[in-house]
Amino acid sequence: MGFTKTKEAGTQSMLPDPDSDAVANALAMMSHLSAMKTLKDLDFESWMEWKTDLQIFLGLLDLDIALYKDKPTEASEFERWEKSNRLSLLIMKAKTYDGIRGLVHDSTGNAKQFFSALEDIFMKMEKEEAYSLFDKLLKMKYDGEGSVCEHIMKMSSIFSRLRAVDHTDLSDSYLVKLAVKSLPLQFMSLKLAYDPQNNDWGLGELLSKCAEAEKLHHEIEIEENDVRDAFYEREQSGYTSDNDRRKRAKIQCFSCGEMGHKRWECPN
Repeated sequence: MGFTKTKEAGTQSMLPDPDSDAVANALAMMSHLSAMKTLKDLDFESWMEWKTDLQIFLGLLDLDIALYKDKPTEASEFERWEKSNRLSLLIMKAKTYDGIRGLVHDSTGNAKQFFSALEDIFMKMEKEEAYSLFDKLLKMKYDGEGSVCEHIMKMSSIFSRLRAVDHTDLSDSYLVKLAVKSLPLQFMSLKLAYDPQNNDWGLGELLSKCAEAEKLHHEIEIEENDVRDAFYEREQSGYTSDNDRRKRAKIQCFSCGEMGHKRWECPN
């Protein structure tokens, strides 16, 4: 809190500055506003980032009412709505590139209509891209880049974009079917276990099963590498049955946990 100096009867006193909090709030608001990115493109990533930033910014300032409500008729609500409408419109225009802002006719001076007009332009462009997105979704295959769960989440992101542009006929079960189909041969046991006629796997269940299968595949790879390394060492240094028994006594099975044999040798 700031202070102001006053003189009374030849003395100085320090009183709280009533405007200091307002100044601090204004400075904080300008700092947040300057950090908010300007909408320069209407591609999916740019639009979603700008929209989210705007909603958070206006929400924190309690200025978002004009984006969701029409102009009120009651005098008691009008003052709050008018302030929200005026500042929301100024903020959106300040954070929208001239070339995009020029596409919107805002003669009404209505923040809700301005925002809706921007969203309509974006949705129109998304609909035009829907065919290529759907084709990309159908052709997606897991190529080992990143984890299999990351691959499925990428598919889910495209799927959500398609549903957002009126492809409401796309069900969650269809996404699961496409995701299972996109998996390579190392997930064959999971692919065989999936029966779209009888299994009603959700996306969360599929991700859990894939993570488990990926972990198992990784463990098998480790065991196979150990076998190759052991075979190489056996060739490099003389092999005897006594040495082999001692080495096997230190091996632990990943399946049953007992010592002395590998997973594929497990009798249990």
